[in-house]
Amino acid sequence: MRLQSAINHLDYETMDGLTSGHAGEIEQWGPVFAEHPESWRLLYAEEGQVVGYWHFVALFRDQYEQAKAGALLDINITADRVQSIELPGVYDVYFAGIALRPDYRRPSAMRILLSSLFEVLQGLAREDVFIGEICANAFTPGGVGLCKSLGLHFCVRHADHGEVYSGRLIDVLNLHLAQGFTELRALYATNQRRNISA
Repeated sequence: MRLQSAINHLDYETMDGLTSGHAGEIEQWGPVFAEHPESWRLLYAEEGQVVGYWHFVALFRDQYEQAKAGALLDINITADRVQSIELPGVYDVYFAGIALRPDYRRPSAMRILLSSLFEVLQGLAREDVFIGEICANAFTPGGVGLCKSLGLHFCVRHADHGEVYSGRLIDVLNLHLAQGFTELRALYATNQRRNISA
């Protein structure tokens, strides 16, 4: 519960107008985080405080389409609605959160967060687990800017709050920020060729 409390606090600190419907509840997220340790990472300050994190979930098709249509609230994401990505395959994922505390919003901190994401994706790709499409509800102007910077495309305004963006992960991997992850990019390129020829 301490982990979820820290993330919950960070969410409310970094996103004006956030409600429990948008953020979800601490008790709800606990099992999701526990059962899918490959789907999140935290950024700690030296004093042990959580100052940033990212978290994605591989939703089943109906809920993923809800997310893309701007109709999904995070409160409805429970452990039984999240796909297990231990099986080889291609999964579409919804980013439930990526946040940095305001006083840590600088290139070095964002680089650490994104590098940790690419490292996790590389480990999954080595086991034949790939991400096809990603989707996010940009809750703040900064979130909109990040989605656009990652090459994601606007889908729709969220029914309650925010703007929904989506795109293919392989396109994100072609950006400059992923250039150092040559193995990851090669694994995705090989998988793409395999799917085209299948």
